[in-house]
Amino acid sequence: MHAGFILLREIFYHIGNKQIYRIEVESFMVRIAIVEDEIMYKKQLEDFLHQYEKERKETFEITLFTDGDEIIENYKAQFDIILMDIQMQFMDGMTTAEAIREVDSEVIIIFITNLRQYAIRGYAVDALDYVVKPISYFAFSERLNRAVRRLKKRTKHTIIVKMRGGITRIDVADLYYVESRDHTMIYHTAKKKYRGVRYNERSGKYACRISFLQRE
Repeated sequence: MHAGFILLREIFYHIGNKQIYRIEVESFMVRIAIVEDEIMYKKQLEDFLHQYEKERKETFEITLFTDGDEIIENYKAQFDIILMDIQMQFMDGMTTAEAIREVDSEVIIIFITNLRQYAIRGYAVDALDYVVKPISYFAFSERLNRAVRRLKKRTKHTIIVKMRGGITRIDVADLYYVESRDHTMIYHTAKKKYRGVRYNERSGKYACRISFLQRE
């Protein structure tokens, strides 16, 4: 399962003596790695990502690498999308992708290449697509849009709630609001109510937080 952040908008208000929280998913952050040894193309890809963010109202966390050996060092499936040059000095993109696939079968890989025949080999490592240099924004945005759509389709937003006797996960799509009553947090969903234990500031013991989300 990939790391990532769901950005929430939390609305708080009172109804009588009840404290009510509404939780809405505002957006989710996509973690993207650029693996490119040419400074010009690395900068261009980064600029294209920022342009895409503004146009599509997405949120990206971008990490830059100059060679394949850098990204595979201590790789822990921490990215959602990897934009990877195929021809690099120390470790080429294909070898790097093969190493990544040994530990991460889900990350979306898009190859950046000078020659189409190299990109065709990318299907052996389940690459989503490729972009041929020189890179046009239109071609790049089309591939990136496809990657983001795929990512969103397989993303499920859940809140992890600590309850007496264990924990449960609640799908945000089913959650109407959260009610705070004495030492209990009541999660009102489409199917049922869940009672979580509220955080006790005096004891310092963790009980329930409404801001923890998990992407599955």
